[in-house]
Amino acid sequence: KAVLAIKHLTNLLLYIIDPNPHGYYTLDEQLRVLESVKSILGGREFLILVNKIDITPPNALNTVIELLESKYGLKPLPISALRGDNLDYLKKILVEKFMEKIQHRV
Repeated sequence: KAVLAIKHLTNLLLYIIDPNPHGYYTLDEQLRVLESVKSILGGREFLILVNKIDITPPNALNTVIELLESKYGLKPLPISALRGDNLDYLKKILVEKFMEKIQHRV
């Protein structure tokens, strides 16, 4: 139900992946949810964020980023919500997307 609600409420979806091998959900589980969300949203735009880059082993992080790039043709944005890594860049992207939407409505 939550994913269906998103379809009607959003123009841009941020999907956050936890690449840490010791995370609560496995990467496969997270990718299945992403596929489900992607199919429901159709052609709507989404950004993939790879969180917890501060605690994920570099080889695991690189593997996940490469997988996401090859599978979805998108370069995921690596972030650390805890340390704030790349959050300023994420804010910039969101403001740009918001301004694009506003300009199309005028």
